[in-house]
Amino acid sequence: MRQLRDKYVLMGGTYRAARDRFPTPDGVKDGVEILAHAVESERSGFLGEVSPWVGFLVDLVMALSLYLLLHKLGLPFYFSLVAGVALGFAMSLLWSRMLFQSFGVFASFFPAVGGAVMGLVADLVQELKKTRRELAKVISARA
Repeated sequence: MRQLRDKYVLMGGTYRAARDRFPTPDGVKDGVEILAHAVESERSGFLGEVSPWVGFLVDLVMALSLYLLLHKLGLPFYFSLVAGVALGFAMSLLWSRMLFQSFGVFASFFPAVGGAVMGLVADLVQELKKTRRELAKVISARA
């Protein structure tokens, strides 16, 4: 038993009858191999805690980049809203993949889309104020 002291022992089969194979992003793997990767990730500290500030900065960068992209496209408000949700979801998946591989962190979908929507609403409010000023000028010019 000395040989097993301070060691990890994983028991499982890699034979077909075990029915212990699962699709992963890296191809189909046996359950025991998936567990071995999980143990190695935990042991190496790869999945450690990340500062809340890192998550905040990632969300902020995602929201600002999404807002700037939608602002540059100049789509009508409702199209921008739909595009913002779709692009926000796609961006969070893309960022999550990159961040998880590098730092073991997932990017959140809601802050990015929320930030972009708030930016679009702010643009809409500015446009409404501009339209009201122009309308007031037209009315005062007629009077």
